[in-house]
Amino acid sequence: MKQKVYVETTVIQYLISYVSEDLVKTAKQRLTQQWWKKHQPHRSVHVSKWVLDEIDQDRRELAPQRKAFATSLPQLAEAQEAYGLAARLIRAFYLPEDLHADAMHIALAAVHRMDVLLTWNQTHMANIWTRDKLNQCIHDAKFKPPLIATPMDF
Repeated sequence: MKQKVYVETTVIQYLISYVSEDLVKTAKQRLTQQWWKKHQPHRSVHVSKWVLDEIDQDRRELAPQRKAFATSLPQLAEAQEAYGLAARLIRAFYLPEDLHADAMHIALAAVHRMDVLLTWNQTHMANIWTRDKLNQCIHDAKFKPPLIATPMDF
């Protein structure tokens, strides 16, 4: 059975982007492209309405290409349990309310039993200081936490 991967918005942003002059951004772009070429064919990759909504809010030039790409991927269904888990993550983990979309990405990945949540959000998701807290909160809510990783982790 293929590993199930939820791809968060930042991965698509780095996958479909102009080459940056910023060395860190360029490295993330290349690592994302390498992950997609090497790992994506062997995994079941999904997005959600939240990814599509975030791309819709992006007014940059490549947003239409990102949207077209994201809509070509299987979309996770909305799940009532995810809203409850997202609220719990915000309360327990002290995520600011304006990070509801970040909490929903994490919650949807957990509720849909994704093996991996792939993201470049290293502030609130793929962060050594936050992962344990997120995992504990998800576990306490009786869900299995997904592995929160960046393409570089592969």
